[in-house]
Formats: sequence, structure tokens, C-alpha cells
Amino acid sequence: EGNYTVAIESKDRRKAKRMVEYFVEVVNRLAAKVAKQDAALSAKYLARRLEQTDSTLDAISRELGKYSKKNFLISFKDQAKAISEAYSDLKSELIKQETLLEILKNRYGDKDPYSLMQKDLVDKLRSQLKKAENEPGFAGNFPLTEAASVGMKYLRMLAEFEAFSKVKAFLLPMLEETKLNEKREAVSLIVVDPPRLPDKKSRPKRALIVVGSVVGAFVLALIFVALEDGYKRFKARYKEFEQS
Repeated sequence: EGNYTVAIESKDRRKAKRMVEYFVEVVNRLAAKVAKQDAALSAKYLARRLEQTDSTLDAISRELGKYSKKNFLISFKDQAKAISEAYSDLKSELIKQETLLEILKNRYGDKDPYSLMQKDLVDKLRSQLKKAENEPGFAGNFPLTEAASVGMKYLRMLAEFEAFSKVKAFLLPMLEETKLNEKREAVSLIVVDPPRLPDKKSRPKRALIVVGSVVGAFVLALIFVALEDGYKRFKARYKEFEQS
């Protein structure tokens, strides 16, 4: 996220401009590919989970209908309804968080901090659900797993049906959104200032060229003076040697 400045140096200024444009194109193409692969994995998992939820709902619905017809169950007291809603909310929340956990694992791996945080949340919800099912206090002075009466058995089936109905309502929009993301052509880098042909070279700097030329000329002048002086001295000594 944020703003990026792309600069490429080349001996050919037109080539440098084309390289910057190509760089942005490659990044967008790669980002779109990664996004589509990620969306495809998520869509595959969500579709499989939705299929399992539909199958479970169908089985619970048939069992609930048979049980209701057999025992002539019509309505419950307000307390039973409240217990059913609380239990279904807890279980649906657990299933939703488990779904998000699997998505995070598929996307980032088991050791990612987000995956670990989500796993901790799922473990807490499982603990709460297990406590509600096996310890007194949630539905009354008895655990749900030991409720032998016809009403409590019907309540559990009804809670299961409501829980998976909420899960289905949660999964459907996620699946649709994921399918849209899989087909969407997303652009990761948006060009704000298009690359321009440079007016002058970026390096070497003109000032450095001028300074280098001056220094070089000065050094060459010193060398020339030194050589000329040395030649004159050598010539004078040679004449002295010739005369002697």
C-alpha cells in the first residue's frame, strides 16, 4: 500500500521509459494471478463447506419432521426458545470461525500469527460449546447431552437446524464474493504520473564532467611542464658533456 516511484537507468532513454512501463505491467499481471489463485482456493473450500452444510440441513430437517410428527410437538415455552437461540448462536459462531480458520490456513499457513490467533478463538468457542453441552447451567440444572425428555431432544435438533441455517446464510455471500474476485481483473498498481523521456542524462553529472576535465587538463599541463623542464635540463647537461 502507498505510493511507489519507479526509476530505471539505461543508455537509451526510450528503452528506460519502456522498461518502467513494462515493470508496472508485470507487477499487475503477477498480482492478478496471485489474487485469482487465492480466490480459487477459497471458492473451492467454501463450495465444499456449503455442500456439507446443505447435506446436514437436509438430514436434520427429515429427522426433525419425523420426530415432530411422532411426538405431536407443536410449541415450546419461552425459556426453551431462548436456550435454542443461545445454543444455535454459539454453535454457528464456532462453525463460522472454523471456516475462517481454514481460509487463513490455506492462505497464510498454520504458523501465521493470524492463523494462530484464529485457532485460539476457535479453541475457546469449542470449550464454551463443550461446557454448554456437558455441564449444567446452560439449559438448566442439567447438561444438554443428558436431556432425555422428548422436548429437549427436539430442542437439540431444532438448534442444530438453526445453527446450520445461519452457517449457510454466512457462507453464501462469501462464496459469491469469492467467485466475483476470481473473475475480477484487479489492478494493483495504478499509474499516477506516467514515465517521461528524460531531458538530460542522470549520470555522469555534468558538473563532475567539467570538474574532471579541469583537473585532467591541470594534471596534463603539470606533466607537460615537468617533461619540458626535464628535457631542457637533459639537453643542457648533454652539451656540457659534449664540450668536456
